[in-house]
Amino acid sequence: IEDVLWQERANFLFGCSYRQESRERDIFSFFCQQDVDGLLVGSVVNPDYLVAQLQSITIPVAALSQRFEESQVDYVVNDNYSGAILVMEHLLKLGHTRIAHISGLDSQTSAQERLRGYQDALTKAGIAADKRLLRTSDNTTESGYYLAKDLLQSVEDLTAMFAYNDLVALGAFRAIREANLQVPAAFSLVGYDDITIAEFFEVPLTTVHQPMQEIGRKATEVLLEKIRNGRDHEVQRIVLKPRLTIRSSTSICPDR
Repeated sequence: IEDVLWQERANFLFGCSYRQESRERDIFSFFCQQDVDGLLVGSVVNPDYLVAQLQSITIPVAALSQRFEESQVDYVVNDNYSGAILVMEHLLKLGHTRIAHISGLDSQTSAQERLRGYQDALTKAGIAADKRLLRTSDNTTESGYYLAKDLLQSVEDLTAMFAYNDLVALGAFRAIREANLQVPAAFSLVGYDDITIAEFFEVPLTTVHQPMQEIGRKATEVLLEKIRNGRDHEVQRIVLKPRLTIRSSTSICPDR
């Protein structure tokens, strides 16, 4: 994002809500009061609130990593559904059938799509859905730890886990080790995002790589185009394909 804006010699303001809805609203209100030329919006806590607010302003807006299907907001996203399918096909191919999923916030389209991919892959494989294997996190390492701990204590036959993101997976990894389960010999773990630390886990993490730099660059270019073209701008919705990065945290199901 910064590279594109520097090339355009554009000034920019940056704000982070840290997943706090009240802070998110304050930042949005502050930016709208600054007479900015455009808004670039990341994944938000309350998309419905944002869409409602966008109807009352004329500032050009583009989003990254968040779909706004029922509005005129341009967006650039990763194909979260396909990414989840890649994860599940990998685990199923290794013989895992009791696979838990720690999802993300219900308000996030990315969490909804990854959950749907998880469920559809199981259905396609002829495996009945089991709500006992599902938990909803707040996307943090801490929640990943406590939710994975709860899953391992309440479901005896788990052999694999698909975490919403790599931070959740990091917390889950600690819970798995505390349960005296070796990764990957006794238990397989997969994350999502392929952040820098994923490669440097105690056991390098199998995860879905999404092209974050490309998402940021394209979303910024779309916003600048929207600012230049005004009402003549045609809404753009760009979906980029992810890929699975297989490392050491997954292996053949021990039952096999």
